[in-house]
Amino acid sequence: MDILDCLQTDHDALRSLMVDLDLCEMGFDEKRSIFRALSSLAESTLKAQEGVVLSWARTEENCRPAALELLNKIELADYSLRSVRMTANQEAWEAGSRVYRELLFLYFAEMEKEIFAGLHEFMTDSERREMGARYLSYRKHSQDKHALNFGSLSRNTKSTRQERLGGRMKIASRIVSGATLAVMTLALGTGCSTFGGDRDDSPASPVAADAAKANNASQVAEISFDKGSAALTDSARESLVNMINATRTSGREIDDVRVAAWADAEYPSDRQAKLSKDEQELADKRATAIRDFLKSNLNVDDIDTYNMATQPGTFARAFNTEDVRVKEAFKNAGMPNSESGTTLSAKASRAVVMVITE
Repeated sequence: MDILDCLQTDHDALRSLMVDLDLCEMGFDEKRSIFRALSSLAESTLKAQEGVVLSWARTEENCRPAALELLNKIELADYSLRSVRMTANQEAWEAGSRVYRELLFLYFAEMEKEIFAGLHEFMTDSERREMGARYLSYRKHSQDKHALNFGSLSRNTKSTRQERLGGRMKIASRIVSGATLAVMTLALGTGCSTFGGDRDDSPASPVAADAAKANNASQVAEISFDKGSAALTDSARESLVNMINATRTSGREIDDVRVAAWADAEYPSDRQAKLSKDEQELADKRATAIRDFLKSNLNVDDIDTYNMATQPGTFARAFNTEDVRVKEAFKNAGMPNSESGTTLSAKASRAVVMVITE
């Protein structure tokens, strides 16, 4: 198996499972147990990538700077995970686990952006397949060494809820052992009530997932735009189609679709209040492009758009309008702003689309 396929499969599976975990209603103890499973799986994956992929990248002059930066991020993730595991307080644990998941999202994105191109450019097809075989072997050895222990999880799972995560678990089955997969399916199925059906959309970040949960959304997709462009990419179109189809397949009626679109900068800080006129227009064009696609191609009628290049005005705040509530949901979920100086949870050049069902 080509190393690029191995890496992409692992990244997508882990990102999707982390988002599904964010959108599940379950007790604190259950959530900790599932997080232990996911974090152990992530540890094995990162160790394999460090031992096989990044060790190669460090020897390539064009890839070496990115490889060193990614190794630093692995160290940060390890440190963050150790801190979470030593935390007993629920509030502190929730905050720490969020930081860990955001670090993973950032690491995966940078790996795909910086290293994938080098693997494609500097290695032959046969070399990538050979590296893929070594990577899978290394990861399996790391999983066996960890002897993943997932705790005692509830198995009073309704079959319909197990089916809701069927699609995700089929993807995850490529990287999780059979016994582990069964435990995770049962545990997640017990508490999940948000997503209704298999999803194959672009995995949303924890910030987007939390904001969607606050909006009582049953589906959420996060899509990206090319800088300066409001045109939907093929990947974005596919994500929107999959999201709407998944909702309809579940038998639920779509009540409302909410589209939050960013410009090429983060949400304005309280001091700034709004971005430049050009940025506001870009965010508005992106929201409009999504709305038009949903209406014309997917027959979705009730769509509300939210321009994330401007904060709600005084009138909107006074009457606590929907614009205020949607944007507050993202702020409460940890969305960065134009002055926060962090790349974690970055939303610039993105849009989050949420489906609310009846």
